[in-house]
Amino acid sequence: MFQGMTPDSCTCIIGNYRGTETCPDLRYCPVRVDDDVKIGLAPELVVGAMNELDDECNQLMGVHYTWMENEGLTASEDHQLLKFAVVAAKILERFLTIHPYIDGNGHCARLLVLKLFTWANFPPRRWDIDAKMDVYQELKAHRRGQRGPLMQKLTSFVLQSM
Repeated sequence: MFQGMTPDSCTCIIGNYRGTETCPDLRYCPVRVDDDVKIGLAPELVVGAMNELDDECNQLMGVHYTWMENEGLTASEDHQLLKFAVVAAKILERFLTIHPYIDGNGHCARLLVLKLFTWANFPPRRWDIDAKMDVYQELKAHRRGQRGPLMQKLTSFVLQSM
């Protein structure tokens, strides 16, 4: 999912993950966001974690498509949207925890959410890539097992964009 998104003519920093061995500027590049010590894996773990996230995205989307082809056929659109918000919340939380880029992770996360909801047949019509989702408190709650706030925030954000 994340392969081939950067033009070959770009410098090694643009579009490459922190910890990338071929780019000295990214090899030892830790990040932190506010006071959340769980955001930003160590640079040497980023590439592997993003490969795992790619596999996890494919698996979660496959499970969702299977649900949609079976039980989802008779579910209301609201229920379908809420069910998919669970999937999107898991992927978003993992992406922002990894924090793969030196800069622009929030924009990439919003683009990822846009793409996920579009794939799930909930394409937002008025999507402002610059509008911050401000989900860090909800992400912290999500990691503590409180799934509802992040799913509600994502669902609300998407519904406002439809």
